[in-house]
Amino acid sequence: KFNDVGMHVDYICDALRPLSEPTRVTRFKTCLCYYDGEMELFDYGICDVDLHFSNSLRTFIPMSQAINEMMQKLTLTFGLEYQSWLQARLAEGIAGATAAGSGPASLKLRDRVLK
Repeated sequence: KFNDVGMHVDYICDALRPLSEPTRVTRFKTCLCYYDGEMELFDYGICDVDLHFSNSLRTFIPMSQAINEMMQKLTLTFGLEYQSWLQARLAEGIAGATAAGSGPASLKLRDRVLK
């Protein structure tokens, strides 16, 4: 299952806390794999946390780290662009605003700020 983080993490951490030093380190590790029939890519995320601060919420840190790394690899490998349609509209909006000078929204904002 994807993202199957349950109460067992909290249970183990709670069981170890009274018996261990608070600076004992717990390591959460996530592994992601991309496979398309020809190529396979692996990426890992690791988070070391003192046992005192350790709980199931910390497991999402290495998951996020691994997902970001995997997306960067896939972007470079396949030449992907993240939300290219949004970037194109932003560029059009910026170009239109600079070509037309100050737009009506900027004039309203200026008027509100100067009041």
